[in-house]
Amino acid sequence: MKKDLYNSIIENMSKTYEAKNADYGDSVGDTYNKFGDVSFLTRITDKYNRILSLSDKGECGEVTDEKLDDTILDLANYCVLWLVEREYKATPKSETLAEMTKTFLKSSYK
Repeated sequence: MKKDLYNSIIENMSKTYEAKNADYGDSVGDTYNKFGDVSFLTRITDKYNRILSLSDKGECGEVTDEKLDDTILDLANYCVLWLVEREYKATPKSETLAEMTKTFLKSSYK
């Protein structure tokens, strides 16, 4: 049951990533290339602060369509995107996507 829920959340995150990339292009990657890790630290800190704010207000803030769960998903997506950008930057451009994924998974889950 939890595994199915986890996979559903990950699938939702992937769809959100694809939709936002279609709308905004690779703005996250472009910003990372300009400012490095601090670009993600800034976005993650913004989301963390929003979580604190929503938690304090019990999700009853002025912006009624923003829920705590949405902000948690945004935070998770930024964390994953940060890993993607760091791995992409560290990978020789001649390496294929399959090789890159295999290398990342091998090095990350020892």
